[in-house]
Amino acid sequence: MSGCTNGFDEMNRTSTALTKSQVLPNSLLVRSMWKGVSADYQRNYNLYDDQYAHYFSNCVASFPTGYYEYNDGWAQCGWQAFYTERQKEYLDIKDICSTTEMYTNLLAINDIWNIILWLRVTDRWGDVPYKDANGHYATATASPIAYNSQKDIYIDMMSRLDKAASSITTASSQFDLGTEDLVYGGNSNIDKWKKLAYSVMLRMAIRIANVDPVDAKNYAAKAVSGGVMASIDDDARIKCDVSRWEDYYDRLSGDWANTTTDKEFMEFMAGTKTGYVTNAVDPRRSMWFSSGTKGYVGFPNGITASSPSYTGFLWSDYAEINEHNTKGFFYYNRDDISNSHLSYPIMDYSEVCFLKAEAALRGYIGGNAEDYYKNGITASVNSVAKVSGVSDLQDADITNYINSLPPFTGNNEAKLRLICIQEWIALYPNAQEGWSLLRRSGYPENLTCPTASSSALVNDGNWIQRIAYPNNEYENNNKNIPSNFQSSSSNYAKREQYGVWWSLAGDGKTYAKGTTPANNF
Repeated sequence: MSGCTNGFDEMNRTSTALTKSQVLPNSLLVRSMWKGVSADYQRNYNLYDDQYAHYFSNCVASFPTGYYEYNDGWAQCGWQAFYTERQKEYLDIKDICSTTEMYTNLLAINDIWNIILWLRVTDRWGDVPYKDANGHYATATASPIAYNSQKDIYIDMMSRLDKAASSITTASSQFDLGTEDLVYGGNSNIDKWKKLAYSVMLRMAIRIANVDPVDAKNYAAKAVSGGVMASIDDDARIKCDVSRWEDYYDRLSGDWANTTTDKEFMEFMAGTKTGYVTNAVDPRRSMWFSSGTKGYVGFPNGITASSPSYTGFLWSDYAEINEHNTKGFFYYNRDDISNSHLSYPIMDYSEVCFLKAEAALRGYIGGNAEDYYKNGITASVNSVAKVSGVSDLQDADITNYINSLPPFTGNNEAKLRLICIQEWIALYPNAQEGWSLLRRSGYPENLTCPTASSSALVNDGNWIQRIAYPNNEYENNNKNIPSNFQSSSSNYAKREQYGVWWSLAGDGKTYAKGTTPANNF
């Protein structure tokens, strides 16, 4: 992709484009929602975030990203789709709706959704082209693009979230997206978009707590006072259309047998993970997974193509997503689309509880950190049961599980560890957020660091911290890439091992396996 240093918005217009009167903004927004989560999911997410979050393991020996090699054809597809398609949809909606009062809520939803997608971009790549000095947002254009710092991007996006949330109205005159609102279903749930905006703000605020505690505290408090998610009924998800190609979990895990569950995640499910032994089976396990012939056992994450683990490998040996049981979280039924459970996770109430637990631990908000922590576990189990269609879950099942966990004691670092481990579990299968949590907190600290191959963009013994910029950025826009990642820099050869701005490792720093996390309290 290439671009320009100013006039981003205008340069993305064409003389052959449809006029405002010819385009329905709802058709653009529904496309942005659907494609924003589903487009090329395997190459865009499964071969990167899904593995780096330690939720899924690759089963194809020739796929190298699990052991930290870079594949430009895979990585660039997300970058390209965002800047050439999602950004154009966003800007076109603004053009069409900005002067019409009945579109106030649609504009707010457009902004909130756009920020959710922007967050995925900057959290993967760090500094990226965002907007120029005149406030025009970046899109794919024909001239070199200026990059913005991740800090500036974060602060601007949290401000945008506040503005969007504050503009939402319950006036009956507002245009109703109805079923084309793939997240919440239209105006009857417009208040949930406001809660989602402030919940995403809270997510962002806590993510920067180690590097910018002042802004983190201010925005965390603003988010909570503005009104975040209050129950699992506020969960934000987009249901998969299993009649189409984008039924990504089934394609990857069933039709193609390209991926399976991660070995260590399944150890957490069994309560047997070294360093976090509970000897209690997680009540979510049977809803999330079905056992393989070896039982509830996952495949090792990040092994190299020459590993003996691939010798005699049988996909059916390993635990898999529960897609064939009507009580399964991933239940998939092509013949009865309405009865399928597959969905794309955006944000759940359980995550908000864990974020509030950390905010309370840091003194950003009132309330008791342990109570928020336990509420998060309870909310997660109940949410998984709701999606799975399980109606016989007992409160005692959740209470017994919570009672089996390590006691919520010790210093703030020890308590943060407990919060983050359960948050990481609850985020499953939202790997974009799971990987971000690992990088910014260091927890769970007892995961196995993959053995990096000699061709990897990470030195063996270091954790991957980011995705490399696409090759065409180096070909067309190298001068605007941050100097420590330009092709002439000493970091270039191993550029995926250096932290983004908010990484626990530190901006542009490495994070070695075996490092003891030390968060900023």
